[in-house]
Amino acid sequence: MTPVLRVGIFGFYSYQNLGDNVMAYLFSKRVKDDGHDPIVYAKRRSDKMDWGVKICSDVKEFIDSVDVVIFGGGGLLIPRQQPSEIVQDFNDDLGLILEYTKEKSIKLFAFSIGGAGKDIDEIVPVARQELIRRLNYVTLRNREDLKLLAQANTEGEFLDDVVWTTSRRISGSRYDKGRSRLRVGLNIYLGSSRRSRLAKRILQIVTRIRKDIDFIFYEINPKKDGHFGAFCANLTQDNCSSKILTDVEDACGEASSLDLLITTRLHFGVIAMSYGVPCIAYSGAEKTKLLYKRINRSSFFWRIGDIHKLLFLFLFPGAIQKIVRDGSEVINPVIVENAMQHYTRLSRSLEGVLGASSRSVHHLQ
Repeated sequence: MTPVLRVGIFGFYSYQNLGDNVMAYLFSKRVKDDGHDPIVYAKRRSDKMDWGVKICSDVKEFIDSVDVVIFGGGGLLIPRQQPSEIVQDFNDDLGLILEYTKEKSIKLFAFSIGGAGKDIDEIVPVARQELIRRLNYVTLRNREDLKLLAQANTEGEFLDDVVWTTSRRISGSRYDKGRSRLRVGLNIYLGSSRRSRLAKRILQIVTRIRKDIDFIFYEINPKKDGHFGAFCANLTQDNCSSKILTDVEDACGEASSLDLLITTRLHFGVIAMSYGVPCIAYSGAEKTKLLYKRINRSSFFWRIGDIHKLLFLFLFPGAIQKIVRDGSEVINPVIVENAMQHYTRLSRSLEGVLGASSRSVHHLQ
């Protein structure tokens, strides 16, 4: 009988951030498929994390409960010069994880983690430098971070973001795509700048004019009080509705049901594109720009100042139909197959832990 490992899965999972929770779901599902017991660390357990796996909310208890720890996705190598309260909370937990695993000589692996293309000595806090140095093996989601392997003397490789595999691992919606009305999802976080205010005004006008389109406004990272922080139009209009997405399977169903998604969040867009839904990255981060360039979708990356593109999209006859048609082209299958290799590397790493454990027991005998 094959021994069962207790596999700790650690990431940015305590803060109801959809993209990170999808990664936790994907990796815990693979660990279960391999016949092991996944234990996910999440400080603030949500009923939306009922994936049939154990959830642990105390760092010490978490480490005492596992045989090996994997860091499952996320920007764990991105420098955080002035971290928010939430990021600082995560950094504190990361520091404890590194301390306790060192005390117990627990092996560490990381899959589909990313940085910002910086050298190792530019990554702060220093716990993130220690992380990359301590890893037994790592897969990086950005080519720009490959130099960290030599700098940290860590074994690893580049593989496309694991979130590209979402449609292979989570069933999508059966919503009829042959309907006459378009479903356009918006998940946009705008500030108080003049351009942001103008973009909000334009979107308010567009939703009133385009009565033939159903607009669904999404919040994928609600605050503790459930506050809807993303942009939302006037919900008294028959063609406008809103949803807070924290449940992984529900969110994937929503994303796959759309004809077009406009979002500022990288991974919500990747989730949608994995189901063949075109996605415009509006006012996205630099990491999003790099990804869109890599997948030959640079024309779908819009800056906050590209307000004229919003007007053209919704007010010029046939424009939205064209972008839906152009964006519905299947993402290069090579990207998805490459991303699937994260799971292969995960399985091999766990096999290696079992092999090392067996050799150790044999040596003691």
